[in-house]
Amino acid sequence: MYTNLGSLTAKFDDLTALVTQQKPTILLITETWLNSNITDSIVSLPNYILYRSDRKSGRGGGVCIYLSTQIVSTFSISPLDIVIDNFQSSIVFRTKLHL
Repeated sequence: MYTNLGSLTAKFDDLTALVTQQKPTILLITETWLNSNITDSIVSLPNYILYRSDRKSGRGGGVCIYLSTQIVSTFSISPLDIVIDNFQSSIVFRTKLHL
């Protein structure tokens, strides 16, 4: 699932309701407007791991990924040293053998 929020903290209750209803495996968000003053605990979702890249200066920007703990086994993230807010990621999903 993807959404451009324009302030994660301002719309966090709506996002929580949507995630509770839809239960996405991966949630990608742009325009989080997060910064170093906003801790992960403020925007954490139950049963999801949060990875974020905040804008370093100014208002706006920022991207994040929420990954379901039910599905994802490992995740790696590499910030890219360019001006725009982004990161490169690699996801390994858990596999289950059903007999």
